[in-house]
Amino acid sequence: VVKLTESEELKRWLLEFAQERMVPVVSPLADINAIQSPVLFQMQAEGDHKNEKLEGIFDGSREVVMIYTSNIDSDFNREMTALAANATVTKLNYKFDRGSFFYRRNSDGSYGEEIDIVEFMSSRSKKAYVVLAKNETDVDRILTTLASTKSSIVARSISYGDYLVVGNRKWKQSNTIEKQSFFRNNTLFVVPYYANRSNENLRIFDSRYVKAYDALPTMYSYRGYDAAIIFCRKMFEGIDGSFLEQTITPLATPYTFAYEEGLYVNNYWIREQYNSNFTISVE
Repeated sequence: VVKLTESEELKRWLLEFAQERMVPVVSPLADINAIQSPVLFQMQAEGDHKNEKLEGIFDGSREVVMIYTSNIDSDFNREMTALAANATVTKLNYKFDRGSFFYRRNSDGSYGEEIDIVEFMSSRSKKAYVVLAKNETDVDRILTTLASTKSSIVARSISYGDYLVVGNRKWKQSNTIEKQSFFRNNTLFVVPYYANRSNENLRIFDSRYVKAYDALPTMYSYRGYDAAIIFCRKMFEGIDGSFLEQTITPLATPYTFAYEEGLYVNNYWIREQYNSNFTISVE
């Protein structure tokens, strides 16, 4: 397991050495598709496969509602816009201090007509809300508004269309965004690693790690353990085609490796769905 950020000369020497002996060179966290070698393994899930977990959301079966603010996450916007190319898309602007909060978004990005969010959400059409805000406070306000509006509709015995929120996984690291709103809005995330500490394997690992180091394990700790379980034996046995024939789950997160563009990459992403009954579904 190596840190592939050293000098080009050192990288070349390392890969040549490993290729001569056919032993794996492993990067647990970095995206290394700029380097090529038949013994190089990227454990970080390859980005090109991430959106395969979202194809059923943007296939035209749901109205996609893209919510803009004055400061949006450009990368997330670009990704979601590409996915929604063949879907029915409604674009809204949101501004907290403008009374109604939601407005039709004009083609030039300006504010159009006011939107009655109760009436909008009461529509029976199934929806997927995509919150493009970069500011965490804006994200929290929008999710809270959606959830409270749904609660108001239910309390008044008004029917409404099924909806979910396609989340930006950056939200999961936020201390500003209220996590209960994930459940209340049926929010889903596509993530490269799922560390559910209720998992028995993770509980045992965490307990042993805390005992040894007096600290909770980090993501690198989990990845490092996975790398050791998957690859240490390969240091002695060499690399064979078995990596392409199985899904491997060392600790809690599966890995499926494929040889793509000159190296082996993990293409297993996880869809993490927060449900309104306060459970989390993982697939």
